[in-house]
Amino acid sequence: MKILCVCGFGLGSSMIAKVNVEEICSDQGVEADVDTCDLGSIAGTNADLYVTTRELFEDFPDKLREKTLCITNFVKKKEIAAELIPWLEEHR
Repeated sequence: MKILCVCGFGLGSSMIAKVNVEEICSDQGVEADVDTCDLGSIAGTNADLYVTTRELFEDFPDKLREKTLCITNFVKKKEIAAELIPWLEEHR
């Protein structure tokens, strides 16, 4: 499974999200290739799931919106888990 964490520049907050997503996937026994990406580069990507903020979601290409989770705070692992775990359970 390929998961991309997307922020404005693909460096700061998406790196924090990447670590949290990797830990959550590991805790759930899900093998996932988790990476980061900046908003300007996502159009040419292919992932099973995109994780981003609600603000950046507004600028996502339409074709990626249905496989995107919107998170308010990338630092709060519990918030990410609340969105990610149900998605993982549905897509195993």
